[in-house]
Amino acid sequence: MSAPPLLSRRRFLLLASLLGGVKAFAGENGKWTGDNGIGGTGYRPGDNGIGGTGFVGIIRKFGSVYVNGQRIAYPADAMIEIDGARVEASDMRIGQVARLVAERRGDGWTTSRIVIVSEVVGPVERVSGKRIEVLGQRVQLPNRKIARALKLGDRIAISGLRRPDQTIVASAIERREGGLDQIAGVLSREKDGAMRIGALSVAGVGDARAASALSCARPRNGVFVARETRRDADIAIAGVQYVSIETW
Repeated sequence: MSAPPLLSRRRFLLLASLLGGVKAFAGENGKWTGDNGIGGTGYRPGDNGIGGTGFVGIIRKFGSVYVNGQRIAYPADAMIEIDGARVEASDMRIGQVARLVAERRGDGWTTSRIVIVSEVVGPVERVSGKRIEVLGQRVQLPNRKIARALKLGDRIAISGLRRPDQTIVASAIERREGGLDQIAGVLSREKDGAMRIGALSVAGVGDARAASALSCARPRNGVFVARETRRDADIAIAGVQYVSIETW
């Protein structure tokens, strides 16, 4: 028995037992501040970092980068990517969801590459209290003040974690001009065979059964056509033996 071809942190715990030697360590993120609900590191005494340890979690603070309760150092020439674009370390923000493979160096961790993937990038379609909708995705904001600063049509990038009902709990929000729209989420197949992520109809994803990061063209008849799909498990952490994942 094998795991579905597409895998994300959203279904990782459910499918971890199907992944052979990969060990998953995760907790639930239930609060906005502090290290509440962050899972273990996947590090065990005697672990020599074979294959490295994959981390997926919200950036909590800097001074190196803190993900899942761990301080992870990176060199000045580290490769930093945000939604597929090479950027400077100074472009990273608290609240963004980082993916990286870290190795043990003495008593600490170090990495040479940090990949940040927004959960959704697109125009604001609806604002109601502390909730907004972007590309058919329900997004819960930290407070009404942020919501009042947004207007319909504003193009933004949202970082955060999804609840089991697929609502994105936003941990970082920034305006994003230009470029393709993007969404990362659980794909579901409707009775008519159509594929959706939340309320968004998508095409060009083949027989995907779990989650993908999608770059989308503008809608055609209300359907977003994926120009690029990436398996969630392949984004920055492919091939690791241990994984630390922050999730609800």
